[in-house]
Amino acid sequence: ACEDKLYFAMQYIAWLHDANWPTTRNDFFFEVPWGFRNRVANRARRQVHDALRGQGMGRRTLQDVIALGTQVIDDLEVALGDSLYFFGSEKPTIADVAIYAQLNHILYVDIPFNPLGDHLKTKATLVAFVDTITARYFPAIHENRAAAAMRKKQTLLK
Repeated sequence: ACEDKLYFAMQYIAWLHDANWPTTRNDFFFEVPWGFRNRVANRARRQVHDALRGQGMGRRTLQDVIALGTQVIDDLEVALGDSLYFFGSEKPTIADVAIYAQLNHILYVDIPFNPLGDHLKTKATLVAFVDTITARYFPAIHENRAAAAMRKKQTLLK
């Protein structure tokens, strides 16, 4: 479900939704010289659109994409249950790594319109799953996120 639905749903939202396009364009193409940036970025966006149409996700409406993505997140929540890792294992398996990669991206990607991220944030066990793996195996990322959250909080309090 992650590879054939959740990944492509997030690509659709990040690359094809107009509210997210300026952020996605700037994140991916900031090093392209200014005179070429929009041309190169727009061509890449068309290629992503064509690839998503060929895969099938690009033929869906935005509402269908969101519904499909939220259903996968709901299914993952049920599958994880109260376990630390999927399938009740005591340490991460290859399945946990694949699921972590998708959920981590959805949870922390910085785009203005992220309905899958908003939905995922309501799933405490999945958020804990992502944060546990990040803290255990990627401590620098975990520390950077904590510091960024503190800075954001301080900025909002001003």
